[in-house]
Amino acid sequence: MEEETMRITMQALLLLALAAAPFSVAGAPKKMAIDTRASLIDVATRRQELQHTQSPRVLAALAKLEKCTKLAPVEPPTGLMDIPHHYLNGSHGPTNPAEREATRIYSQFEKRVVMGMNQYLATGDHAEAACAQAQIDQWAQAKTLLNYDAQANSQSWYQV
Repeated sequence: MEEETMRITMQALLLLALAAAPFSVAGAPKKMAIDTRASLIDVATRRQELQHTQSPRVLAALAKLEKCTKLAPVEPPTGLMDIPHHYLNGSHGPTNPAEREATRIYSQFEKRVVMGMNQYLATGDHAEAACAQAQIDQWAQAKTLLNYDAQANSQSWYQV
């Protein structure tokens, strides 16, 4: 269940990223002003809302938040990213246990980064933001998410 929740979370993040990406539509101006310090949400307003929420669901979610700084750093994998298909046959049905095992490290990475970002959003803890950023930087410098062939291995592309 945790992996399915992580998948849904990552799909939502991907949709947000795609929605925020600049694109060209017929008749739309081709130049866009982009504020590199902007956020998809108003962090200060959201933090204020979280501090005063009475929602049992939100309070329960906040209580379950882990800290990036308390989770062990996730060492970046090296070598070719070769992830088996998610399903054993086609695009539905039983899932492939080998895929689950191959993506475990990516789920750990995602969890640590997301926990740090969530903690920063909820509490303003700069150490949590720095933790998430350091984890991302470590993987970026190792070029971890770049060593795959999207044509030959669509599951690796999907994971990235």
